[in-house]
Amino acid sequence: FIIIISLSAALDSAKNKNTANETTDPKQPVAPTLSPTIPPVDISWCFNSTEYVENFRYASLRSTLVASGLSTDTEFATDDSYQRKSLCWLAFGDALQIDKSDPFIEQRFALATLFYSLNEPSKLLSSGWLSGKQECAWTPMVECDVRTGSTVSKLNISGFDLQGQLPKELSSLRYVTHLDLSKNVLNGGVTRATTGWSELQELRLANNRFETAPELMDVMSSVTYFDVSGNNITGEIPVF
Repeated sequence: FIIIISLSAALDSAKNKNTANETTDPKQPVAPTLSPTIPPVDISWCFNSTEYVENFRYASLRSTLVASGLSTDTEFATDDSYQRKSLCWLAFGDALQIDKSDPFIEQRFALATLFYSLNEPSKLLSSGWLSGKQECAWTPMVECDVRTGSTVSKLNISGFDLQGQLPKELSSLRYVTHLDLSKNVLNGGVTRATTGWSELQELRLANNRFETAPELMDVMSSVTYFDVSGNNITGEIPVF
């Protein structure tokens, strides 16, 4: 088990690639059909407008996400909130156009909230985030479980100029095993965003502006690598 708390550069995450011979677990939902990478259309009109309220697609997606507990009606009703922007993208800007019954609607929405809550970094967008492809094809930032090819298992988002605090909606990505957020400008903490990540093995947070150490009591048995060097953390570092 490794914990790094001294000032040092975080190690780059190993990039695992799926092979052509990987099979899909028949018990898992099949991933949506891939579509070409298409830049997001202008949906800024939706961020603080009420004209879309009666739109069936928007309303059905919103109802599903509220029922899931990821976000609230109040958050979606707030002008320019990152939740509103993420839903607007899902309803009107996403070229994949999934519907409310898609088994990965929460996963796709959660990844959208990461973009819209963290200063909407152009570097991340130009690398394929929010593309018209299924989210497992947002490589190399996103990697999925080799058994299913559809469930996010690794997030490699080091050095993408991410600014702000991680969105709580990331907690829905509970099968993530590796998270690399090093070399960004993130602050606050990561506990709320990673709640329920019981399979987390590597957590790389080096060279950000985090002020509090993660409280990983519910996943400490699985974490084997933890790097918080180069942050503004005060107080005790958790012992695993």
